[in-house]
Amino acid sequence: MEALDEAASELQSEAVLLFLPPSLAQHVSTWRSVGYRPQTIQSLDVRAWQDAARESMPRGTSLWFKRLREDRVLRPL
Repeated sequence: MEALDEAASELQSEAVLLFLPPSLAQHVSTWRSVGYRPQTIQSLDVRAWQDAARESMPRGTSLWFKRLREDRVLRPL
């Protein structure tokens, strides 16, 4: 998980969206302890995140979200 968060940070990502199968999603306390929380696509605050989730979320998975930065990346760096 640390490697994932570090890579996302290096890429200046705003957030991480994890799509977990039920066998992994059942470990709620583990995911929460590293900063992730369960979400629905509709509950994501940013339209671009909703679009990304709709395009990428495999059927049968649950969405877990972690915000990495408060400021938005509005243009390519």
